[in-house]
Amino acid sequence: MNATLFIIGIIIGGIATLVTVIFTIISLASGKNKNAAIWGSAFALSLCILIISIFYMVRKIGEKVRSGVEWLDEHKNDGLTYNDDNDAYNKEERGYFLDTLKKYTNESLKDKVPGDYYENKLAENTEDGKIIVPFVYPLSIRYSPTDFSGEILSDVNDSVYLKNISQMAFDENFVIAKVDNSKDAALLQEGRGEIEYILFDLRTREYLPFTSEKQLLDKSSKIGYTGTQQMTYLTDLYRGWITTLNFDF
Repeated sequence: MNATLFIIGIIIGGIATLVTVIFTIISLASGKNKNAAIWGSAFALSLCILIISIFYMVRKIGEKVRSGVEWLDEHKNDGLTYNDDNDAYNKEERGYFLDTLKKYTNESLKDKVPGDYYENKLAENTEDGKIIVPFVYPLSIRYSPTDFSGEILSDVNDSVYLKNISQMAFDENFVIAKVDNSKDAALLQEGRGEIEYILFDLRTREYLPFTSEKQLLDKSSKIGYTGTQQMTYLTDLYRGWITTLNFDF
């Protein structure tokens, strides 16, 4: 039988049981024994419906669980497991984004890119629980899974150029980004805003801060930014690496 029928039975049986027991008590309290007997019979019927519905629902769930366990046992040696499927999905996601990074690598630098720079591989963990993932050469992103933000750093000397990035978009020359400095006491003491919109030059490593997304987009279009103006959360850009990290038990 359909599990929906069992759920309906549990709901109706539960409500009817509650209503009939209330009216049985009221009838007994008012001395209407005949009515109490009728309500008592209705209570017994409602309780039976509730118990039977719960019983079959539990049995249905047990069958589903047992079926799933049996399926896993049958396929444990054929290479088709959840973890394998998940790893394949993550690798495909990484491949898509790596193709984008290669596309936006500056032509003047393509001959200098190390052979394994855009290799489709697992993220490199840092001691503080962050991960280092590739960005447009020669830069990388150090991403924090706990804060859902990242920073742009040099792959050569580990210099940090832009911190607290939550969203961004880019082309071969520029990055447009939304940064959240609300938890960064040092930057706030310097007078930086809690939320800023940044235009970052990939060539010079210099950036311009703005107080609104509109200001950022207006300026970026004027100086030659040709990428999408729709910024994406780092969590989504790097989901192939981040999902791999979260499921790597």
